[in-house]
Amino acid sequence: MRPPAEKGRLVPVAGRLERWVGLPPSASATSASAARLSSRLAAVRVWLSELADLLAHGVKGRFVWVDGPLVHAMEQGHWLLLDNANFCNPSVLDRLNPLLERGGELELPESGLLPGGRVRTIRRHPSFRLLLTVDPSRGELSRAMRNRGVEVAEIGRAHV
Repeated sequence: MRPPAEKGRLVPVAGRLERWVGLPPSASATSASAARLSSRLAAVRVWLSELADLLAHGVKGRFVWVDGPLVHAMEQGHWLLLDNANFCNPSVLDRLNPLLERGGELELPESGLLPGGRVRTIRRHPSFRLLLTVDPSRGELSRAMRNRGVEVAEIGRAHV
């Protein structure tokens, strides 16, 4: 789905999302889950506004880094599921190995250099968890990746 080109049409999308989940734009959250949802909707509102600015000023010939679900989960202490991780290119999964070490960090040179020529490094939140599922009939994970986790196998389950 293509986003609308005008900023005036993007920002109301966040308002429609708020109404869809039953939160008026200025509602004060009464429960922890409503507060979290309201916070996430505020983030969506910011992202839509940033997208509108990019569309308004053009992005031709310009690289724009956008943090994805992994970075957000690491920073906010969420759990992230990588389903069928063994389908992923091994070199991509190998980038996650330092993250899974004690005091794990993820370096993001792709996001651009920081002042002083330093590489952006994300330190994981203490509550962050990474869950990987695999289909052993379709290949395995590298030994290095398997050594950094706990394996749980489901044996003998009848397929429904």
